[in-house]
Amino acid sequence: MKTCPPMGVVMNRSDLISETKREIMVICDQNKAKMVGEVPFDEKILRSSIVGKQLTLSFPNSPGSKAVSSISNRLREILNLS
Repeated sequence: MKTCPPMGVVMNRSDLISETKREIMVICDQNKAKMVGEVPFDEKILRSSIVGKQLTLSFPNSPGSKAVSSISNRLREILNLS
């Protein structure tokens, strides 16, 4: 099976384990993958998932929601969809 290197990476729960974060950054550098964004641990992500509601609408000011919105904007820029 043929594989292709990642074009971009979104790191979930990026604030929990700094050593893992460093390792992921090294892998990104080695594979020339862009760090598109980081989503910190946020209890609101779990809450919105449990009730089946969109995070960015249910909790627009939560850290996770702000990170997801930022990543969405970054992806639009990368893909020239702005």
